Amino acid sequence: MANRVSYFVDLTKCVGCRACQVACKQWNLNAAEKTTFKGGYGNPPSLSPSTFTHIKFKELKNNGSLTWIFRKHGCYHCENAACVNVCPTEPKALSKHEMGFTVRNQELCIGCGACVEACPFKVPQLDTEIMKAKSCTFCIDRVTEGKQPACVKTCPPGALTFGKREDILKLAYERQKQVPGTKVY
Repeated sequence: MANRVSYFVDLTKCVGCRACQVACKQWNLNAAEKTTFKGGYGNPPSLSPSTFTHIKFKELKNNGSLTWIFRKHGCYHCENAACVNVCPTEPKALSKHEMGFTVRNQELCIGCGACVEACPFKVPQLDTEIMKAKSCTFCIDRVTEGKQPACVKTCPPGALTFGKREDILKLAYERQKQVPGTKVY
């Protein structure tokens, strides 16, 4: 798989603007969700059948000062994806694209929820209105045309980088050397 792609999330650059969240929702034509304030700043509060990218906010207090930490939550397109492994349909509704990301064929999805239960990151969400599981599409329609995923394209501080997997890994390991105490996943 020489043409594998990936993206890098540099959390030291994320400012919590949620532009990636909005771009994802807009590109996928996903409806807005009615929300109410429940004490947290993440809005909507988590991933859902219409929210494939979610920015998590965490407030840290240290020696009287306040620090915000932001994290992009969404499908990680795992190398050995549990969701793909447990999908019971034949042919499978979930598979790995030749470019390395996980793809979902909604026509084949039976809404059994096996992928929802198997994902250690709680990413796929079951849309109970249509009985289909949903999650990040890696903007397959953009990426296969040589474009960046919508979330990466719109990131103002440059916290998201997209490219060939080997280049992304090099970037991640280089960034790890620059920022002590970080890990590459």
